[in-house]
Amino acid sequence: MENKMKFHWTNRLRVATFITVLIFLAAMPVKAQDGKSLFKANCASCHKALKNSTGPMLQGAKG
Repeated sequence: MENKMKFHWTNRLRVATFITVLIFLAAMPVKAQDGKSLFKANCASCHKALKNSTGPMLQGAKG
């Protein structure tokens, strides 16, 4: 009987944790402009669209 109670308690904790994480992630606003500015600030110096640079070219890359 004790194992069943422990199993239910851990499942409830997992579900509560999962729901908390979902709520936290849903509350964070993410915009396409943020990605564009992040790329320009951190990636554009090494990754070019049409030629290899320090990083590989990005034309045709899927993401």
